[in-house]
Amino acid sequence: MKKNMKITVSLLLAFVLLTGTIVCGRDILPKASADTPIGNNQFISAIKAEREKFKNGEYFAGNNKWYSPSEKQVNLTKSSTNKLCNDTYYHTGDYCNENCRCECGSYYVNGTWVCGQCNAYACQLGLDIFGIDPYIKSNKWKNIGTDVNQLKPGDHVRFLAAGPHSIFITDIIGDTVKYTQSNYNGPCLIDWDNEISKGDLQSKLNATCEERGIYRAPNNTISIDEKGLYANPESSNSQYTALVLDTSGSMSGTPIAKQKEAATSFCETLINTSSNNYVSIITFSSSASVKCDFTNDLNTLKSIINSTDASGTTNTNDALLKAGNKLQGVTNNNANKIIVLCSDGLPCEGARKTSGKYTGNDHDAYAYANAAYDTAIELKKSYEIYTLGFFHSLSGNDLTFGQKFMNDLQNEGYYNVNDPEQLTDVFEDIAKEIVDPGTSMEELLEKVVALLKNMFSVMLMLLQAALKAFTAATA
Repeated sequence: MKKNMKITVSLLLAFVLLTGTIVCGRDILPKASADTPIGNNQFISAIKAEREKFKNGEYFAGNNKWYSPSEKQVNLTKSSTNKLCNDTYYHTGDYCNENCRCECGSYYVNGTWVCGQCNAYACQLGLDIFGIDPYIKSNKWKNIGTDVNQLKPGDHVRFLAAGPHSIFITDIIGDTVKYTQSNYNGPCLIDWDNEISKGDLQSKLNATCEERGIYRAPNNTISIDEKGLYANPESSNSQYTALVLDTSGSMSGTPIAKQKEAATSFCETLINTSSNNYVSIITFSSSASVKCDFTNDLNTLKSIINSTDASGTTNTNDALLKAGNKLQGVTNNNANKIIVLCSDGLPCEGARKTSGKYTGNDHDAYAYANAAYDTAIELKKSYEIYTLGFFHSLSGNDLTFGQKFMNDLQNEGYYNVNDPEQLTDVFEDIAKEIVDPGTSMEELLEKVVALLKNMFSVMLMLLQAALKAFTAATA
């Protein structure tokens, strides 16, 4: 589904972003809605996106912009004719560099400059993640006081350092507070992965400064214990993948050697991306066998994959059943549960159903295919299924039916491979799709609705202004 939606999603987002720019003159597409509770999973995903957007060591230039170190050389010399760096215009500058006033890192509300520097950066993150204007004087985020024991990830904290300073809390582990900031170690410099003890932060909060306090979005529903946001698998986007590999006799020689390479690369991509990715290996020929439980130990997975050999027939239905049973045993209700099935042939062993999706006119293997198809229909209600047709030795109607059959089993993507040399690349594509599925249709619709609300508000303001001007002119 995700794979098939990519073009549609991209076109819709392009239309939405273009429309928003025409109406408002800047990107008004929020990452979240004020009506949406932001819990642990949503916050973890949002922080990952913000880290990609505002990269460590780059420069926050305000107005939802940022620049890389190479771009900071633009307009390096301050002059009276350079509006980007002239003090008179610093609130509207787009660039930030070592010789420029850092108020160019700015935060706007309804087109009006309200704050800059570290405060602007914390506000931008808060708006992106929670969808509610965090600017302190807007009073939309609640000031819960100065007690660090009340802190949560997602809080905007204002305290006295060399001067008033703002930070954005990303995690709390025991006595250690993790945060991101801008404009502390260099002009408008974006700085992630900072730590401070609760005691030191409390001392800073005890000192009086303007707007000091801990500010929290009303839809922040994050809950953590002493181990922090990422320690509990239930509180993060864990993924459990049942990797189902064909070890039937037709896989002998080069095909199974290439499958070992590809499956190893697949596991490396998943596990190296996140320690919250777990893989179980299931092999099938005349029957299916679970070779290991879910694990994120790469050495274990590699050893099992390398020990596979080829013999027997093809029992696709049993392979799907074993994969479903393994995923059913995962107790983490917040986890993504995935089946990746690779096969080089048609089902010819196991359960048979003579009535169903396929008939004898489709292929002689239709009864075995019906049983596997019906099993897949049930699994697709709870799990994501990717299929890979490794049809290195099929041709004619065998190939045509094999491709249709494997495509019918999936709900996330079907991949076709004829050349064994291509297998690793295709497995890699599936792994990347799993670890970064992109924008879902539900997320897209939420963004479109939020955009339309903003567009309507802006158009209403423009209409009211035009009506007021017309009334004044005709009075």
